[in-house]
Amino acid sequence: MKQLIRAVGVVALVIGLFAGAAAAQLDSKPARNQEDPVALGQPLSHWLKVILSGNVEQTEMAFAAIEELGPAAWKAVPELTDIVARPFTPIRIGKDDPGEVLAKLRDIHLRGGAVDSLSAIGEEAASAARPVIHWALTIRVTPSEVRTPEDGSYIQLVGMDVLERMRGAGAAAHFGPRAAPAVQELVESRDDEKIKFAIAILNEGSLQVATALMTSGGCGDQMLGLKILVDMWPVVAVDHLKALKNILTCSSDNSTDSTETDSIRKRSTKPFRAN
Repeated sequence: MKQLIRAVGVVALVIGLFAGAAAAQLDSKPARNQEDPVALGQPLSHWLKVILSGNVEQTEMAFAAIEELGPAAWKAVPELTDIVARPFTPIRIGKDDPGEVLAKLRDIHLRGGAVDSLSAIGEEAASAARPVIHWALTIRVTPSEVRTPEDGSYIQLVGMDVLERMRGAGAAAHFGPRAAPAVQELVESRDDEKIKFAIAILNEGSLQVATALMTSGGCGDQMLGLKILVDMWPVVAVDHLKALKNILTCSSDNSTDSTETDSIRKRSTKPFRAN
């Protein structure tokens, strides 16, 4: 997989350029070498104590202060990572009582603030890449086994779950080149959901990975590159996918499911109908 390692490395540089451009715009951020930078009238050390105290209302202010400090708040990374990495039991529709649901929603909200703060810190928070990705891919709500009046709540919570995934993907992209190994693990996992999440992180950088893989000599790498493009089907012409499948040298036994591009065509051309 040396070709893949090189490809992901290139994409990591792209991520770093985006992160660097964003950081360059934040010229009001304090320098990294400040020992205890101040935001919202208090030093970072104060806000770290607030985070450790567990006071929900003040923690919101602590997150806001860290986001204002950006890279200068690098000392907060361990505490923020600990919040994101805690074990989590999903909300169980039809089983959890209102108190349990509320407690879990507060936990999700707290983790969201931590992820946003890590994202604001940027490359200095790259050590949090794996916990952030793991949290993003975590299922936060499960449906009832039977239809209940609470199904409407499930629909709303699915939207929340998707938002948290988007938040995690955005944060991982801001971590820059040092997050590349964590993203590479997603791609190499061969797991559909993880590959799609890697695409969400890399955005257009996914094209460089896919192209490098499809031009490699290995059959497995070629098919993985094609799969990445297949997972990007809303922005890739179906005819291109079908042509690439015929061009690549792998045998049909090792290739992407032959019905997959046909299924994509049906999804992309089927008219939307409101129920």
